[in-house]
Amino acid sequence: MLEKFNFDGDFLVQSCSHRVETGCGNLYVVVDHFEYKVRRVAAQLGKQGSCTRCQNDALAKSITIGLQFGVPIQEYINELKGYQCEKPKPFPKNNRVMSCPDGIAKALEEVAGVLQITG
Repeated sequence: MLEKFNFDGDFLVQSCSHRVETGCGNLYVVVDHFEYKVRRVAAQLGKQGSCTRCQNDALAKSITIGLQFGVPIQEYINELKGYQCEKPKPFPKNNRVMSCPDGIAKALEEVAGVLQITG
């Protein structure tokens, strides 16, 4: 049986905030980490009440649940990176954001690089 990471107790969780420009508007990704592991992901699209905002929130919560049960962050990066929607952000060419899931993957990849997470 999988064991869930428990957030109860006294400890300091650090957060990294990312603003990712997507074809749907600004996507704000907040990544909480503790002991060199990502523990929580939140994603909010700047547009209020949109279906896309709801889907991004659900995706972030699903990622959080998986991380709490030990799914490696690299699995999410590999699966989400490169997804393309009908309105990709074309610039900058060297770091295009093809969709909101792609933007979340890029934010996770940046945090994983900073924390030197390999698994």
